[in-house]
Amino acid sequence: MAREIREQEARADCALDMAALILLERLDIERQRAGWTHQTFAAHLGMSPTVWRDLRKGKSEFSAHHYVTILRQLPGLAGFVFRHLSYRAQTEDE
Repeated sequence: MAREIREQEARADCALDMAALILLERLDIERQRAGWTHQTFAAHLGMSPTVWRDLRKGKSEFSAHHYVTILRQLPGLAGFVFRHLSYRAQTEDE
């Protein structure tokens, strides 16, 4: 039983909301389209490869700086960014 609780806690910590998952998937599509490695793409977005990895794995959340950089570097993803921000605003009020 203790093992089940630990597994549930681990899943809850790593869970990504759907809006974040969609944004991350779209970012990865853009990375692949450009032919960049994860390290090169992270540098393009002005973040360290470690931060990019943590975002992908759900260990950290996007910050305001990340959103602004995405909008500047990849303006075509504005809809995905705004959808994610809207989702975060709705869930923070609950």
